[in-house]
Amino acid sequence: MLTLTGYDTFIDGGCLVRGLIESAYEVRALLLNPFGEGVRKRIDSLPADITLLTFHREIEASIAYLAGLRKRGKKVRLKFYEREPFWKLVVLGDHVWVQHCHAGVRVRQQPEYMFALQHGNPRAGLFVPFYMHFLNEWNDSSHPEYDFDTGELVCRDAAGTEVARAPLGMPLDAAAATGRA
Repeated sequence: MLTLTGYDTFIDGGCLVRGLIESAYEVRALLLNPFGEGVRKRIDSLPADITLLTFHREIEASIAYLAGLRKRGKKVRLKFYEREPFWKLVVLGDHVWVQHCHAGVRVRQQPEYMFALQHGNPRAGLFVPFYMHFLNEWNDSSHPEYDFDTGELVCRDAAGTEVARAPLGMPLDAAAATGRA
C-alpha cells in the first residue's frame, strides 16, 4: 500500500480492508517520511488540529502494528517516500482501493474507489495503471527501507546495494504506538 501514515488502514477500527491485510502473507507499505518536506506540505494544507506530532504518532502506531505482523510470521517490508502523495492505494490480490489525497482535505473524507483486474482483458479498467504506479514507487531506490530489527532507514543505490543507514528519528514507545499520550 501507498498511504500517508497508515493509521486509517492499520489502526482505525473502521477500515474495511484491515482483516484482509491481517490474512495476507506479505505486506509492503510505503508511508510518508515523517521528517520530509512532503509531510510539512501536507500538514500546512490541513486544519490546525492536525500537527506534525499527530503525523508522528500515527506513523509510530503503524510501525508498531507492522512489527506485530512480523512477529506473527508475516513478511513485512516498509519504505518511506518524500513527496506529498496524490493517491492512497491499497492493493490486495486482483483489487486496488484508491483515494485521492487532495491538499487541504483529510483522506478519510475522500470517496474510496475499488478497481478489479479484468482477467479477460487486463488493459481494460484502472487496476493495471494504479498497480503499476504502486510498483514504480515501491521499486524507486530513493525510498529508504525501514529495518525493523534496528529501527534504522536503509538507503540503497539503483542496483539494490546498501549505501547508508540512518536512524528514523522517532521513539517507539507504548504510549506513542497507541496514539495516546
